[in-house]
Order: sequence, then C-alpha cells, then structure tokens
Amino acid sequence: MTDVDFLGKYASILRKNVIALLLTVIGFVLVASGILSISSKSKKDIVFESKGASLGVNESRKIAVDVSGGVINPGLYQFSEGSRVQDGLAAAGGLSESADREWVEKNLNLALKLKDSQKIYIPKQGEELYADQGRCASRNRSCHSSEGDRQQALRFNRRVAY
Repeated sequence: MTDVDFLGKYASILRKNVIALLLTVIGFVLVASGILSISSKSKKDIVFESKGASLGVNESRKIAVDVSGGVINPGLYQFSEGSRVQDGLAAAGGLSESADREWVEKNLNLALKLKDSQKIYIPKQGEELYADQGRCASRNRSCHSSEGDRQQALRFNRRVAY
C-alpha cells in the first residue's frame, strides 16, 4: 500500500464524515474551555457596598466599630449612628479569600445596627470560635472590649441564668 492509496482512503472517509468531525472538535473545544473556566475561578474577595447614606442614617453622632478577622482591611472604623453590619464589612473592604463564608451565610446578620465600641469578627476557614466569639454582629448582643469585661459578663449571665 503506497502513501497515495493510504491518503486517498482516509480522504474519502473524511469527506463523508466532515460534519461529524467538526461537531466533535467543536464539542471538545467547548468542554475544554468550560473546564478551564471553572478551574480558573478561585474564591475571590467579596466586596460589600455601603448603603448607609441612602437609608437616611443619622449623621449627627459617630460610633466606632472594630472590624477584624477574615476581612480585607481589618481595623477601627467610624460610622454614623444607625449604620449596619453590612456597612462595617464594606468599610473593611469585604470578606477576604480566607473568610469562612459558610459561617457568614449562617450566622451573620448584615441588617443588624452597629453599636458604639462593637466588634465584628469574621472567622477564617478552619478557625474554631469560642462560645461567645463572633456573636456580636450575628445576634443583638453587646461585645466586650477586654478579658475582664468578658469574664464579668459571663459571671453576670450565669447569675441571670440560674
């Protein structure tokens, strides 16, 4: 069998099945691009936008809130009275890649109003929280600025519970 006979045989097969071959190649290209697209999408930072001004927030009194943990820019931020947890996260640049998004979805109330000297703590993936840590923004509880305040609050809560 010569090279000409060999090529002639396969050329006739290609002509007969050109549509099927084109559809197969296009299918492989689409599947490959879909796989690459899915694998290239990593967990990116979630950025919250502050809507405080549009909600008619009282601008006369300022409050200070500590935002830390799995956020892009942790720190102490000033807000107008009546601002919400969502405003706090927006000021801190949103959730970082290391934030525990499942915890945020289940426990964080973005509509909760911020209070002066409050702490918003976003746990990082795999991080275990203490019993009362992280509840300040998720429930309507006051946060304590020092270990002494925390212990005093725990003693008070035990007395009230019994």
